[in-house]
Amino acid sequence: MEHVIRFFGPITPRSIGNLSEIVFQAISVNGTTHLKILFSSEGGDLSSGFAAYHFLRSLPIPVTMHNFGTVESIAAIVYLAADERLIVPHGRVLLHNFNWTFNAGCVDHNRLSEHQMSLDFDLNRYAAIFDERTHGADKPIEIRECLTGSALILDATATVTAGIASRVVPAEGAVIAQATKWWVSVV
Repeated sequence: MEHVIRFFGPITPRSIGNLSEIVFQAISVNGTTHLKILFSSEGGDLSSGFAAYHFLRSLPIPVTMHNFGTVESIAAIVYLAADERLIVPHGRVLLHNFNWTFNAGCVDHNRLSEHQMSLDFDLNRYAAIFDERTHGADKPIEIRECLTGSALILDATATVTAGIASRVVPAEGAVIAQATKWWVSVV
């Protein structure tokens, strides 16, 4: 039995918490053999994105992600968690450098250094996951260049040759009538 989950929106602690709740509900249904996530996200919170990646990798059943529009920033790591990664013909992936917004007010040198080390650590783990999950690509991407320099926008065909997506698949037929359908609240 296939379950289809719709996730359209930002990566936040709340949206990823809601995703994990829906996934647990779906896999608790007797006979569930596969999850398909219709996915489009502009990215968002780094910590939540890494948590979502590891959560999806931990599941005992296969997961397919279908990029239904755009996968940007940390959402690319969430997308890469899937066993099979599909993209609609007009879909895209955006890879770009990190930014980090925080309202720390007055900070001392040690706290500022800690923030820089955290950002560097996240860059390294993003690159490690990206390289691991796209290994063997026809045209590999030097992800560290995207994370520290100019952004890169890839169309559907380029995502396949870069090893990000498995194949281009139209939206038509992505949801079969017999599938159980779920949606993730992202607000």
